Amino acid sequence: MIIVIVTLVGIFMGQYSSISFGPQTTIVRSFRIVRIFYFFKKNRALKGTLMTFMISLPAMANIGSLLLLIILIYAIMGVYLFAEV
Repeated sequence: MIIVIVTLVGIFMGQYSSISFGPQTTIVRSFRIVRIFYFFKKNRALKGTLMTFMISLPAMANIGSLLLLIILIYAIMGVYLFAEV
C-alpha cells in the first residue's frame, strides 16, 4: 500500500510541479511488479498456471515464428502481384 501511495504522490508531483524525479520513480514502480511475483509464490493455483505458461512458451514461439513466416510470404506475394495496380 505504501508503494502505491508513493507512486501516486510522485505522479502528482511530476504533473503539477517542475520537480523531476528521474529514475527513482522507476525503481519504486519496479517494486510494484515484484508484488505480483509474491502473489504467485503464495498462491499454488497461480503458481501452477504460471509454470504451465512458462513450459508452453517455447511452443508458442515456434507457432509465432511460423505465423510471421506466413505473413511475410503473403506480403511478398502481394507486392509482387499488385505492384502495378
